[in-house]
Amino acid sequence: MNNITRFIKTATLTLGLSLAFIQGSCTDKESTITPEVVIATPAFTFPNSGGTETLAIQTNIPIEATSNDASWCTITKVELTSTKVAQYTITVLPNPNTETRSTQIQIKGEGYAGEVSVEQTAGDQMTITNEIKVYEAPTSGGEFTINVQASGDFTIKTTDNWLTISEKNATSVKITVPNNYKSTTRTDTITFTCGNAKATFVVKQAAGLGSMSSDALALVKKIHLGWNLGNSLEVPGNETEWGNPKTTKAIIDMVKNAGFNAVRIPCAWDGYADQTTHVISSTWLARVKEVVDYCIDNGMYTIINIHWDGGWLEEHPLYANQESVNKKQKAYWEQIANYFNDYDEHLLFAGTNEVHADYNEPTVEHYTVQMSYNQTFVDAVRSTGGKNAYRNLIIQSYNTNTEWALKYLNMPTDVVENRLILETHYYSPWDFCGAKSTESPKLYWGKEGGYTNVSTYGQEDYVRTEFGKLKTNFVDKGIPIIMGEYGAVNRSSNIDNETDRLKHQESRAYFLKYVTQKMKEYGIAPFYWDNGPTANDGFGIFNRSNLTVSDQKALDALKQGADAGTYPF
Repeated sequence: MNNITRFIKTATLTLGLSLAFIQGSCTDKESTITPEVVIATPAFTFPNSGGTETLAIQTNIPIEATSNDASWCTITKVELTSTKVAQYTITVLPNPNTETRSTQIQIKGEGYAGEVSVEQTAGDQMTITNEIKVYEAPTSGGEFTINVQASGDFTIKTTDNWLTISEKNATSVKITVPNNYKSTTRTDTITFTCGNAKATFVVKQAAGLGSMSSDALALVKKIHLGWNLGNSLEVPGNETEWGNPKTTKAIIDMVKNAGFNAVRIPCAWDGYADQTTHVISSTWLARVKEVVDYCIDNGMYTIINIHWDGGWLEEHPLYANQESVNKKQKAYWEQIANYFNDYDEHLLFAGTNEVHADYNEPTVEHYTVQMSYNQTFVDAVRSTGGKNAYRNLIIQSYNTNTEWALKYLNMPTDVVENRLILETHYYSPWDFCGAKSTESPKLYWGKEGGYTNVSTYGQEDYVRTEFGKLKTNFVDKGIPIIMGEYGAVNRSSNIDNETDRLKHQESRAYFLKYVTQKMKEYGIAPFYWDNGPTANDGFGIFNRSNLTVSDQKALDALKQGADAGTYPF
């Protein structure tokens, strides 16, 4: 039995006995009733969030209850069967003020007047004290401070997530605004919350210059060192299915801070598209955009492509598939290009990946069909107009092989001059760079560097010769090159002898430094292939799960090579 119920039953019995006694002692002279009113709880305290409480009053006379300030404290009578007890509900609204407030409830009856006090604690305070509540940020970004007054701990949330909260204390918050590389104005709202109190601050940033002024040579020259977000967005159907965590801004921030200023994002599309209409899922386009924005907001040059994508394009350079593949290639690239049309020259498109029928030298059919896929890509992007009319586009050789580029590649025709870039990949010698540990690989590279037991080809002289031929046939003719992938797997965990293991690591670092430096010297922008895994036979130099560098020696070698190399244009 709760206190109110016990109070009502006791009051009913007490008043009943009192009235019986009075009635029995009455004479024919009119009786006078003395008011007997007992308030169960004469004072209430409410939290700042408000609420309801029950007021019970034992009474032998009719009474009324009214609030002195019904704007925030109301009193409502509860109908009971008992005539000896009055019950009310007190309702208090949330307190918007930063001070405690109080009022009284008046209890009145014939010959009786009393009151119940009601007090409510101060409301939560969340106030922005800046005179201006809207900050107009320049295109170049910068920092500014928001001063606040809060009654306690407060949280901060932004709507679009392109602002960074760089510092926070009890009275101020420092906000960092990144450079706006997009050609549209953007707005973000910062919401401060302390309990029930909220305050908002708006940041507007002017549109970027939207520059598309750099031709292919000028743009490639701006790429210092590139990195591949491998085995992530190119996974058909689920970006984490190949073992890497979902890509976050923190991962891209880590890569930028490590010394890279460009990212290649291999992408899948076919698994996210209607197979009849070839319409790409809007959700997937938005997800790719989210990752692109992580890079662009860091000022990084960014490449998106159609990668392996289940093989519909990559594995079919055949006359029998040419028409159907080109139809889908055109549909996908028109959608991708339109979706990203507003991005400036920091965003590049690459039409395909390693298109091949097999790993042998291509036939006329193979490279003819493969080059038709390149032409369809260029035509589809240019047809969307806007910035895509001038965007630098990346064209692949057959299987992205350097030799096949020299022997068979004809660059597509383009409606704009000097906006095409060649892409090849480099994993030579394969027995050092990519062969599995079960395939009798070579542990060392660098004949001129003093290493022995190396491959019979692909040493330093081969690097200079191959890159020299690429320079003569493409770079010197105004077509720079992006080495979209290159690297050498780390075999350290499969080498038991510590001396041999250290020697392998040193030789691998020598390879990465040497090849990276020579790429730049011959007009080739380096994009290291990082597929995520850092264990045996992996290319990973970052642990994407705990946001740490997992292979510092390899990272240092890449940076040293990039720093030492200078483009010839």
